[in-house]
Amino acid sequence: MNRVWIVDDDTIASAIAKHLLGRHDAFELTGEYINAVEAIQKLQAESKDNPDVILLDLNMPVMSGWEFLDVLLKDTSLSIIPVVIFTSSIDPRDRLRALDYPMVIGHFVKPINFDTLHEINVLLSRS
Repeated sequence: MNRVWIVDDDTIASAIAKHLLGRHDAFELTGEYINAVEAIQKLQAESKDNPDVILLDLNMPVMSGWEFLDVLLKDTSLSIIPVVIFTSSIDPRDRLRALDYPMVIGHFVKPINFDTLHEINVLLSRS
């Protein structure tokens, strides 16, 4: 079972994701953060409890998803954690920019759905 963290300030999108993750037998929600800084602090503090995949929003206050990815990229112990971007942005430049981050294994537009979770499970099995 894949341990999942949600890092997203959108409480409605997070609630949908939590509901669907709870119904999918390949995933277990083990962390939920509305602030990317808190998620980074938790990742840096407790590597034994780090997730198998992070569902990440891009547009957040305090620290954006891009800034979050920059921190992961600079830390070799964290840059191995697969990240799936979930964003409300449909800007193709975001999809292209995500290619600059080797830990990003997927990029999806919100809201999450059951088919998307299946796709993420397939991506994780390949990484």
